[in-house]
Amino acid sequence: MIGLRFVITAFGLWLIAPQAATATTTVATCKLGGCQCSLSPLAAEDISFVWGFETPAIAPTDLSSATLVVDLDHDAVYWTDASRQSIDRAYQGDGNCPIELFADDAVIPRDGTWRWQVTGTSIGGCPPMLAAALGTNLPDSHMVRVDWGGRFDPALLATSPEMSVYRWRDTGGNSAASEPLGGRDCDAGTCSSVWVRLWMTLITPETIRGHMVLKTRADPPDPAGANVLAAIGIGACDVVVGYRIDHIAD
Repeated sequence: MIGLRFVITAFGLWLIAPQAATATTTVATCKLGGCQCSLSPLAAEDISFVWGFETPAIAPTDLSSATLVVDLDHDAVYWTDASRQSIDRAYQGDGNCPIELFADDAVIPRDGTWRWQVTGTSIGGCPPMLAAALGTNLPDSHMVRVDWGGRFDPALLATSPEMSVYRWRDTGGNSAASEPLGGRDCDAGTCSSVWVRLWMTLITPETIRGHMVLKTRADPPDPAGANVLAAIGIGACDVVVGYRIDHIAD
């Protein structure tokens, strides 16, 4: 079976994963003076993590008619049923906020030294031993020298052979996502699985934000077994680590 060592090793890579590159969320990124409207492949929770803001507490019943507003002036994310034109006017724009498939104005990262920092960790439903191990083994920060060559490529941020196993793809909007890493194994009727996914978004030439998601699952063949595993905290484990990477020197 997939063991604790693999889970901790995978988590030690401490990056996160992408969602499928299908536009699902209408987003208005706003500040005083107006908004930029786009379709994003990310869910509201993931967009909030990328920006480092709180996830909206209330989700709309009909996503097709709602817009997720990222308020850069107040560091907030919220849903609204107002029209994009009304949203833009509320931020003193001209009421013109056409949809772009991805807000894809090219941002060129600065060459130089970049520093990784963990911004927050959420651990739910995990075995106490794993939660304790993750809490003590995540690096607080480390630095890497990057010469970007004029384009954003997260692979250049790898600081160890373990981090180099990720394969990245461009998801639009100055964002990139890794392919899922993990596996599934079964023994005596009980199956266990673990996967890690990561993504990054270049916010400015000096700032990258992202998060890592790790999930483990144990699926016994009967409901009674599932209840036992849940009671001892090994049925379903979800871990999210938010991080930012900042340019600190040329």
